[in-house]
Amino acid sequence: MLSGVSFSEYDPDTGELLSLGHADDAVYHTDTKDADFIGSVRLESKRQDAVLQGEYLHWIDKEKRLEGRLDRVVTISRADGSHVSGAGFMADTRKRAFNFRESVEGRIESKVQPE
Repeated sequence: MLSGVSFSEYDPDTGELLSLGHADDAVYHTDTKDADFIGSVRLESKRQDAVLQGEYLHWIDKEKRLEGRLDRVVTISRADGSHVSGAGFMADTRKRAFNFRESVEGRIESKVQPE
């Protein structure tokens, strides 16, 4: 069990900061490179201009997947005011896609230009 965890991800070619995050607590599984983030969890993707917040997230390294639980809400927000919250969060980082299994609500701002 680790406490007060902070982390950053950098592009190996350019050194550009890609993402950063923190969690109150974490459990890192050295055999699988999976991790559980517990407490106040905040992840920020610079490339996607998105912030993900919740109370629990599980990283599955082999599948490059991030999962929440059905009994915990995860919120994703962007600087343009868009935000989506729900339970049963799942994100596939390879496909850059996410979904919720229950209780989804939010608001998505459109980038459509007025004529």
